[in-house]
Amino acid sequence: KKQFAEKATRDAEDFAQMSETLSQAIQAIEGNPADLDSEELPSKMEVPVGGRGGARSKFLKEVDQHYFDSYSKFTIHREMISDQIRTDAYRDAIEKNPGLISDKTVLDVGCGTGILSMFAARAGARAVIGVDGSAFIAEVARKNAESNNFLWNGEDGKKKTGVLRVLHGKMEELTLPVDKVDVIVSEWMGYALLYESMLDTVLHARDTYLKPGGALLPDTSTIFIAGVNKEATSMEFWDDVYGLDMSHIGRRCHEASLKEAVVTVVPGSALVTPPLAIRHFDHMTMCKSDVNFTQDFVLRPEPGGGESVSCYGLVLWFDVGFTSRYCSTTPVNMSTSPLTKSTHWAQTLLYFKEPIVLGGGTKSNGGKKNRNFRLSS
Repeated sequence: KKQFAEKATRDAEDFAQMSETLSQAIQAIEGNPADLDSEELPSKMEVPVGGRGGARSKFLKEVDQHYFDSYSKFTIHREMISDQIRTDAYRDAIEKNPGLISDKTVLDVGCGTGILSMFAARAGARAVIGVDGSAFIAEVARKNAESNNFLWNGEDGKKKTGVLRVLHGKMEELTLPVDKVDVIVSEWMGYALLYESMLDTVLHARDTYLKPGGALLPDTSTIFIAGVNKEATSMEFWDDVYGLDMSHIGRRCHEASLKEAVVTVVPGSALVTPPLAIRHFDHMTMCKSDVNFTQDFVLRPEPGGGESVSCYGLVLWFDVGFTSRYCSTTPVNMSTSPLTKSTHWAQTLLYFKEPIVLGGGTKSNGGKKNRNFRLSS
């Protein structure tokens, strides 16, 4: 848990920095580029002055490259591959459903080191195409495929040298060497499911290259939410540090956390309400705009608790399904729930300014049995 929590914190800081840079740049392009000194931005992401359309296109390409390059670090890939919940789920869905992959053409969107592509090759795919936006990591994937005798090097007479090709580039801009594929696989999920923009790319690949009746892995996802107590926050730690009261630090941390979501490992014991599924996506039928939603929901205290409880915020997580629709032999559900083993996604916390009281419902404690909320993505 400590390893995943530290990784989640580092990733959250990286994404926050990228988000801030992108926000500054878009303001400069949409308004007057002269209003923002380009020296304030990283040197690789300078905003060109003049030619608004060209400036936007060039800059967004640089933003994409910054994103792709962030995934060229081997430590990130090691942490993702070491996430047993994640990697086992994909391996089992690919390799334990032979009718799904055997003799099929498979597209791996955002292939990284190529591990999912090689799972497909090992499962007997006729052809596998891995696509990655980082030139560096795409070359690494090629070397990995070569080391495992999966790399495709063209046709040598009637002898085929391998099944796996790795392409570098944006999925939206590439032309694949095949017209259609039978299966698309991608590990596209971000924090709280949607805090990463790869889903748009996967849906583009689906609409452009997936055969009628083809399969998308995973094919479903669900966002869950629950209320949490003080244990989920950093405040409790500072209340008693070797017998010393450092609660002032806890309050400062809480104030800072009100400004943005916090990615951290939440213990299952911190939940004070039953998990509630607030959004479900069918990846085969959804469209890009479906990720923009507003959802009303009601938080209810755990049944049978009797006494009121203080709720300090909301925790978000997700499940993805490799359902029996395509994985008929071995369906798989991958969960990032705080009630299961931790993953590199951890969970996402949204803090309340002040704790609210659930349960009881008496005038003396000001509590209410249930609380109504509205969440916008």
